[in-house]
Amino acid sequence: MLHTNDTFHRIGDRLGHLIDTDHFLGRSAFDELRFSYPPTNCTQAIKGYDLEVALPGFRKEEISVSVEQHILKVRAQKPAAADEKPNLVRQEIDMTYQQRDFALPTGIDEGRIEASYQNGLLHIYLPNLEASAAPAHRQVAVQ
Repeated sequence: MLHTNDTFHRIGDRLGHLIDTDHFLGRSAFDELRFSYPPTNCTQAIKGYDLEVALPGFRKEEISVSVEQHILKVRAQKPAAADEKPNLVRQEIDMTYQQRDFALPTGIDEGRIEASYQNGLLHIYLPNLEASAAPAHRQVAVQ
């Protein structure tokens, strides 16, 4: 069992941004688990990234995706009573609440992020910023 209160992780929580400022989609040297939950796949597309988040057992209405300060936040929540099992001896799968945060890399057009949910998989498209129509070279007047 991993404990999040040990000294290493407390230091990582406070200082990780100084050591690893550009970690991609939230992965850092201070991540506790080799695999995080909900599990995800990320593939590079022609004009951005495709992110798949496994959220089986949730309805589309129970899932939210938001972006705050360059962090993509995925949440899935259902009423606690929906997952109660009277004879449950051990529970390792939380089917009432899942969350995952991703630090977005620079160059993502946060205003055009799209998401869809089908067959237990949340598909999120992270488009790259489109190249500016401005010329590649511009002379700036010195005043």
